[in-house]
Amino acid sequence: MNLYYALSLASFLLFMQASFFAWRLPVTLRERVAFLLSGVSFSIFSFFTFSFSLTNNLELIYVLDRFASIGWTSFPAIMVWLVYLMRNKSNRIIKRILLFFLVPMALISFVRYNVEPETLKAYYLYSGMWFFELNRASPFFYLFVVYLMSSMAALIYLLFTWWKNSNTQRARYKIVSIVVGIISFFLISTLSNLLLPYLRLEHFPPLAHINSIFMGAGFFIAVILLKQPELSSAIVSRFIESHLKELVLFFDQNFKLYAVNNFCYKHLSYKPYEISRLSIDSHFGISTQLLMKLAQSPADCCDLRFETTVVASDGQKIPVQYTQINIIDNFKDFVGLVLIGQDLSEKKLLIKEIAEREHNQELLRQTGQDLEDTVKQRTLELIEANQLLANELIEKQRTEAQIISDLDQKGLLLQEIHHRVKNNFQIIISLAKMVETNSCAKADSKIFLGLLGDKIRAISGMHEYFYSIKKINSINFGKFLRKTSVEVNAEYASQKQVSIKLRVGIENLDLNQALPCGLFYKELLSIVLQWAFESDLQTTSLAENHPLVEVDFFKSNGNFHLLICHNGKGFSDAEMQSGEFNLSLSLIKLLADSYLGGEFVASNDERVCFKLVFPHNANYNGANLSRQQRLLNENSNTNKSFTRGFFYEPLP
Repeated sequence: MNLYYALSLASFLLFMQASFFAWRLPVTLRERVAFLLSGVSFSIFSFFTFSFSLTNNLELIYVLDRFASIGWTSFPAIMVWLVYLMRNKSNRIIKRILLFFLVPMALISFVRYNVEPETLKAYYLYSGMWFFELNRASPFFYLFVVYLMSSMAALIYLLFTWWKNSNTQRARYKIVSIVVGIISFFLISTLSNLLLPYLRLEHFPPLAHINSIFMGAGFFIAVILLKQPELSSAIVSRFIESHLKELVLFFDQNFKLYAVNNFCYKHLSYKPYEISRLSIDSHFGISTQLLMKLAQSPADCCDLRFETTVVASDGQKIPVQYTQINIIDNFKDFVGLVLIGQDLSEKKLLIKEIAEREHNQELLRQTGQDLEDTVKQRTLELIEANQLLANELIEKQRTEAQIISDLDQKGLLLQEIHHRVKNNFQIIISLAKMVETNSCAKADSKIFLGLLGDKIRAISGMHEYFYSIKKINSINFGKFLRKTSVEVNAEYASQKQVSIKLRVGIENLDLNQALPCGLFYKELLSIVLQWAFESDLQTTSLAENHPLVEVDFFKSNGNFHLLICHNGKGFSDAEMQSGEFNLSLSLIKLLADSYLGGEFVASNDERVCFKLVFPHNANYNGANLSRQQRLLNENSNTNKSFTRGFFYEPLP
């Protein structure tokens, strides 16, 4: 047996051993079946290739190669399936390519070769070894090449995406081992199975089943050596030693402290070399007699617990509860024991904290109950308050409705009173007119009644104007002054070309003051325009002495000020004794003194001025009737003396 067949046999044995390892893999491992099938396929391929050395019969060689074709036609698809499973991630495209393309291609190649093997290979014997030539004229040869290249492309894609999405070092090591094995197999197989036969170098036999050892080694490393480790006694021991958060003390059969875990070192702050020197009685609270007694306990008893005190390196005493476990070998002999100590300091603190939390929860529960009672009480109070508010709202709505009704009634009454006052004024005017036109009346009486009718007519017009305003308790008196000034100037001084200059703001008066003040202003302005300026103005220079009346109305220090100044002449005695002047003067004085409660003065510093000052919201309303009556009964001499004190001719 030459080297070639020896390597074939070695390949068969290696792949059989790999199949054995695959069989021993955990059943839950996804790639177990695929790796087992790949090992079996390469084993069949290698074994029947090795069988070529046992015969020189060509027909028998084709029979053996038909069995070997089970391996070399199926392994490309099996390798793709194995890598697909090792990725542990589904890929719908690769899965469909595998099921509907690679597997049918493998079956077609296998069936075609078993029916007519010469369509792919032509075997011949040379120097005691079997060689073959590829049938490049057959389309099935190229179909098999496409099958191999498609499998290689699928493997490259799977390995690339696996590497890109891998997040563990173990997965990257698996990919590297598989890639190295596949590249080695691909390069050597291309050289020995395709390139050399194509160059007609027949002294190189087919090496695919031997070259696959490199690829099998890569998959063996990835699947077997780099598999996810299982839970073992060594791992458990390492976990107990490094990660268990308990005091673990190992004693040998002579009850000597053998070892402790890392947590014991850290928790008690001892060095490793210090542990063996410590007295287990004084530092761990365990006597030798106690250990001997524990060793005599039944082997299956592992629930013996006792509490003691452990002393740390800084002298701190830590309460510990030990749990004892005896170590028995296969012959049921005692070989040592393990004490697992639980630090009770945290447990006691936890118990205390739990008690405090329970106490706080009880306080919270009681507080919550008190709050619920308070909320219920406040809810009842709010319900009662809401009921009271609802009753008050109903009462308020009823009151508002009553007020609105009373206001409507008051408006109707006020309108009725206004009409009656208006009718009364009209009756008085009609009576005065009737007496005036009576032939039996004296001439002076007719004149007086005519003047009286004019005054009453003025009062009626003013009364009608004020009552036409919506808010009679807040009348814009400035607006009234402008309106009255225009009317009086048009009535008495249209031919005299008198200018009236008004300086008035927005001052509001109620009806009780607006009516007498308005009548006062109209009477005084009528006197000024009627008596203070001459009718013939042709000889008067407009630039030097143009007729001018200046009116100021303002509020200062709680008092209203009405100031009327003109550049005309004063009033003579004859003018003051006239009936119209005398009546107007009496009316002005009566309005200023009795109805407005103000002060009426006149001056002539540089021009003739009349000034009325009366308080805001003065409530006279005719209360001083005796004085009014006295003023009405004053004779003309009193009026004359009053006027003489304030009215005089302008100085030349």
